[in-house]
Order: sequence, then structure tokens, then C-alpha cells
Amino acid sequence: MSEQNPPGTYPNKAAATTLAVIGTVCWCVQLIPQVIKNYRGKSTAGLDTLFIFSWVIASIPLAVYNLVQDLNIALKIQPELFQLLSLVTFFQCLLYGEGWSARKSLLVVGLFGALSAGLQAMLILTVQLGIRRHVEWPVTLMGVLSTILVNIGFLPQYIQIFRMKAVQGISYIFLTIDSIGALFSFISLPFDRWDVLAAIDYGLVFVLEMGLFALVLIFNVLLRKKPETYSENEDAQTGDDEEEESKPTILIRNPSSKSGYTVNPEEKSIYIP
Repeated sequence: MSEQNPPGTYPNKAAATTLAVIGTVCWCVQLIPQVIKNYRGKSTAGLDTLFIFSWVIASIPLAVYNLVQDLNIALKIQPELFQLLSLVTFFQCLLYGEGWSARKSLLVVGLFGALSAGLQAMLILTVQLGIRRHVEWPVTLMGVLSTILVNIGFLPQYIQIFRMKAVQGISYIFLTIDSIGALFSFISLPFDRWDVLAAIDYGLVFVLEMGLFALVLIFNVLLRKKPETYSENEDAQTGDDEEEESKPTILIRNPSSKSGYTVNPEEKSIYIP
């Protein structure tokens, strides 16, 4: 359940709206750099499909919760735009990452979009009906589900990073904008109406994305394997060794030798009288 300020008291409605709008704008455009990166490279390597899919699903309870809790208008719009870009990214994951055809990928994404719209409408009406009858546990359930689904999606991405020992395929611009959006959305809550579940949701997203930046520093910078390099002298020595190995071994008759033959690598032919 949410904790409300005393009735009629809003510490700073203008500040709350401004911060929420900034957070919403960030969350509306956050995936655009990732979409562009995927399209240009025709690849989603390093970007976990389950990570994006969890955001598609999480947008449903998040949209229901923000609406029935009557949060700031910007926070009501935010989940819808967020899901739209998540669906586009999910389409790319199916097309480039999973190797599905464009038609099959588009069909699946379209079905998910239609199902999401219908499910949201049904849940909003059901939860609002419960509120009118003083049954508020469905509201809490929506908040808990959105928090779990949004943040649990980071788990497969973290696992993939530790397996690869590198952060690859993820747009740093996307992570930056996303973390800023989560931060501003979190900060907007105390200025309007503090909501515990919304605060946990946005706060965890920010912390987990800071964790991704930490892994970028660890794996991509501090522990990055440097390519092997050789000096010119080493290259020259290697070339000489290869040339020596390529020369034929020539046996020349030598009466002073016990074996009767000596090795002369400079000779190009053999003559034994």
C-alpha cells in the first residue's frame, strides 16, 4: 500500500510534475539508442532477450498500478511509452538474436501488444471496482508484480555478462538515459505523494543499472585482455627462424668427418663424387 501525505498537502506539485516529466521523457526515449544500435549492427548479441521481454510484461502491472494509484500524469503515461519501445526492441531480439523471420517476429510482437492492451483494460476496471468496495490488496499486488518483473529482468543480463566476462551489445547511452529516468521518477515521489512500491521499483532499477556500469568498468576496462603485440626485432627474429627452417638440409662428403658427411645449409644442390 502507498503512504499518502495528509489530505490536501502537496509539498511542491510543480516540482513533482517537472521531475516526473523528465523521468518520463527519459524512459520514453531510453531504448531508442539501443534500437538504433541493434538496427545498424543487425545484431542483438550481448543483449538478453529475456531481459527485454520481462520489461514488456512488467509494463502491464506498472501501468495499472500508476493509474489506479492516481500518480502524477507523467508517471501514468510512462509505462505505455516504455512498453512500446520494449516491444520494438523485443522484435529486434527475435529477428536478429533468435533468427526468426520478420513476419513471425512481427506476428508475435503484435499479439503481445494486443493482449497487453486488453489485459490492462480488464485489470484497471477490476482493481478500481475492488477499491470502490474497499478491497485494496489487488492494488498492492499490481505494485509488487511490476517491481518484481521490472527488476528480475536484470538477472539473465547479469548472468550473461558474467559468462562472457564482458558487457557487450548494450548501448551505454541507453543505460545512461534509463538510469536518469529512474532517478528522476524516484525523486519526484516525495514532492507529490510518497508511494513505497513505486519508490522501490524506480530505486531498484537505478541501483541495478549502476551495477551494470560497474561491470563495464570491471570487465571492459580493468580486466580487459590486451592483444598480444610483438616488437619489430621479435618479428624479424621470427622471420629469420622461419627462413632457417625452410632451408633444405644438404649433406656434403667430408673425409675428415667420422660420418663422412657435413651439413651445409647454404648449398642449393648436392654433389657427391
